Amino acid sequence: MRYVDPDGIDFWDVLKGIGVSISDNATLGGVNRRGTITYKDASDYNLGQNIGDALSVIIGGGEAFTGMGGTIFGTGISATGFGAVVGAPVMAEGALMTAHGTLMMFSAGKNLNSQKSRVDEGSGKDKRNVSSGNKNSPHANQKAKISAGQKYERAKE
Repeated sequence: MRYVDPDGIDFWDVLKGIGVSISDNATLGGVNRRGTITYKDASDYNLGQNIGDALSVIIGGGEAFTGMGGTIFGTGISATGFGAVVGAPVMAEGALMTAHGTLMMFSAGKNLNSQKSRVDEGSGKDKRNVSSGNKNSPHANQKAKISAGQKYERAKE
């Protein structure tokens, strides 16, 4: 556990980071939830995204390799003439798998290299589970808080 969650704060943040990055890469950016997930520790969340992007490169490579095998197998069956009914769909599916796997692999590599949607670990602006309805919470609008205090003081006079 010490190596997966180096600072010991929250292993779930690592898993959330892995999940959002794999889903982003698998959909080629179509489902990008990287900036919408709540987390407790920014470094754990970023670590999870790094792991997820690296896994996506491996998953995409495996998919592309499997797709190439299907394309070769389908081509071989289709070459017999008799097997074209079965071979053509296998060949087409293999080609699609190869294309998707290759695109996923490159998307993940690009996201890992650019550190897509990584959060700032030093600003203290990580998304902790805070109440959004409490006007006295630390993230509340400070101008509104001051204005309300001034109105209260005037009303007391």
